[in-house]
Amino acid sequence: MGLRWANLVEYPRRGQIKITRQGEEFIKKHEGLPINDAAINKWKQEQEQLKSIGDDDNSTDTPVTVAATSAPSAAIDESDADPDEIIAAAYQQLQDKLADDMLDALKGVDPYQFERIVLTLLEKMGYGTGQQVGRSGDGGIDGVINQDPLGLEKVYIQAKRWQNTVGEPEIRNFSGSLMARGASKGVFITTSDFSGAARQTAQMISAGNQLIRLINGQELARLMIQHGVGVVTEITYEVKKLDENYFSDSDDI
Repeated sequence: MGLRWANLVEYPRRGQIKITRQGEEFIKKHEGLPINDAAINKWKQEQEQLKSIGDDDNSTDTPVTVAATSAPSAAIDESDADPDEIIAAAYQQLQDKLADDMLDALKGVDPYQFERIVLTLLEKMGYGTGQQVGRSGDGGIDGVINQDPLGLEKVYIQAKRWQNTVGEPEIRNFSGSLMARGASKGVFITTSDFSGAARQTAQMISAGNQLIRLINGQELARLMIQHGVGVVTEITYEVKKLDENYFSDSDDI
């Protein structure tokens, strides 16, 4: 998970990082605790839950707006950082920009191609062999992942190349499509995001006989980067460090 993805930092200009107000709150809350992907992901989920308070089921026509907190009070300049920190910050900045570019590209493909991309990603992630459902009459199902050679274990996919927020009705309809097929596992993927009510509905359904996993645009872009879908390696840097054991008193040299 990225610090920028969680709205903890922003990059006002090349070589400079600014901590947002949320970033300051995050640091205070995690003082003395390890800061890792799990902590960042949990923080992001907590903030989304707070933001979702007041959401209603009619939010499906509202465009998604994701913005970093605009009240930074601290900056890490290149002159104050060691080379490792500068490299790490530059790498994260490139990753964040790549994720944004990836999401823009996904929003520009046609729905049928988007479905193929989603199935390719799930295959790359090792979930099984993907099969795209027909263009029409799919009943809310866009693809199927066969998790075993005989197709006895299936995961059903709905892929929505949307600009608007996915609401609670879409999740319930997806659950109904799974039920009609006697299916117990489904993944709902969108280029936009899910309303608070949609996430709560998926959690409620997953507590029963079905398991529904939601993947929004930001997570989709980062999964594609992580698993090498739609990206190529441009430059590889090899960073070496001193092998102190080599210079120690040893007969192994």
